[in-house]
Amino acid sequence: NAGMASRFLLAGVEAYVGALWPIHESAAALFGRAFFQRFFGGDPIGAAVRGARLEIRGTLGETDLAWASYILYGDPLCEAPD
Repeated sequence: NAGMASRFLLAGVEAYVGALWPIHESAAALFGRAFFQRFFGGDPIGAAVRGARLEIRGTLGETDLAWASYILYGDPLCEAPD
């Protein structure tokens, strides 16, 4: 994942969000929904990732490590395009 993120960043992408290991579909859907609501709701990408991680940890519990898999590469202050 870090290799792919590096390639995107070198190509000019401001930020890249990815998972460090495979995530079950239901956990991925929870993260995606929470992340995009925050990001397109006005949170910078770093805050959106953190908020989504905390939300799925609260929903699935700390023993389901899906919340810990998501990582942001790039500028945490990147905002959604208009």
